[in-house]
Amino acid sequence: MGIVNIILFLLVFLNSTCIIKLQASNEYPSVVEANNQFSLNFLYEVEKGTTGNIFFSPFSIINAFGMVYEGANSKTAEEIKRVFHLSPVEEDRLKGFLILNDLLTFEKSNCKLNISNAYWVQENYRLLKNYTEKIEKYYKGEAYNVNFIKEPEKAAARINQWADKKTQGKIKKFLEEGDVNRDTRIVLTNAVYFKGIWQFQFDKKATRLDDFWLDDRRSTKVQMMQLLDKEFPYAETQDFQIIKLPYECQNLAILILLPKHTKQTKRITETDLNEYQKLLKKQKIDVFLPRFKVESTIDLSGVLKNLGINTAFNPEFADFSRMTGNKDLFISKAIQKSYIEVNEEGTEAAAVTGIVMKITAARPEIKKVFRADHPFLFFIIEETSGLILFAGKIHQP
Repeated sequence: MGIVNIILFLLVFLNSTCIIKLQASNEYPSVVEANNQFSLNFLYEVEKGTTGNIFFSPFSIINAFGMVYEGANSKTAEEIKRVFHLSPVEEDRLKGFLILNDLLTFEKSNCKLNISNAYWVQENYRLLKNYTEKIEKYYKGEAYNVNFIKEPEKAAARINQWADKKTQGKIKKFLEEGDVNRDTRIVLTNAVYFKGIWQFQFDKKATRLDDFWLDDRRSTKVQMMQLLDKEFPYAETQDFQIIKLPYECQNLAILILLPKHTKQTKRITETDLNEYQKLLKKQKIDVFLPRFKVESTIDLSGVLKNLGINTAFNPEFADFSRMTGNKDLFISKAIQKSYIEVNEEGTEAAAVTGIVMKITAARPEIKKVFRADHPFLFFIIEETSGLILFAGKIHQP
């Protein structure tokens, strides 16, 4: 299981490591709990469909879908709320996102964490004022006007430039050709960037080529970092060895759960995670951790449908009337691209989540033509009552 196992459990800790340490606060527990519950459910669902490395930012996804939720209504809103465990109490939810997005954006000499939200709207496409005010005030969402109808490639390029800038060049081409087109009306994006230096850095000279076991029989060679005789929070359970490696900025750390058996199938819950952390005690330990880099693209649509969000992706049933006042939008695509590199110095990680929303019916910009060059019927109607005053059919004028 090897590196896969390590990466499987990194997700809760890179872009939301500090969230785990913030749970004691009463100001934003609903968003924290929602994020963490969703993290583990999403992980389990993704894991079912792959045998490869998994890496994603749950906080990026929940930020993007939080913005979507503020504009959703009826069954569409109910499904999003249930899957993301969002609080139905608007004040708690909005305050939670506001505080966390502020708290998780800072820059120090040894650590940088940045959360960015934006929404990209078709020129002259009307969004409700109440909706845009929420996004800008509580999600700090930057507003941009683009022209998806006439210049979809140019609009996509602007979004890609934003993603590139917000992730320090780690997510360069977020949207691919065809992700947006003339039917696109709004794209909501979130970017998370993190770079942190270890509190105790690994010595590059000590890194060695070593075996990494994929299962009981198969192994591969990796660059294995090592850090000997240092004190770290550590614990063991029947199923896992657990260690927390802190970054220099102190409020961020990486928690690693290493299964004791390669065929470990235990599903981790939020309760498990909290209990494991309570077991941690500082003790001297030798740490061996493979150097690794993962770039990942996840189509969120399929995973979220499996988790229970269906109407939002259905043009016939989607209801985002709290966004526009009409039921004229549906989610056509939801994706996340992410990047992580762990080496002797520390960790760099980035993720961008995007939600592309299109109109429910195509509105082609084609000039209409009425050519009465064959027999036709006609009616003269009194419009107030709808009464037909005259009717006829022309065979030959």
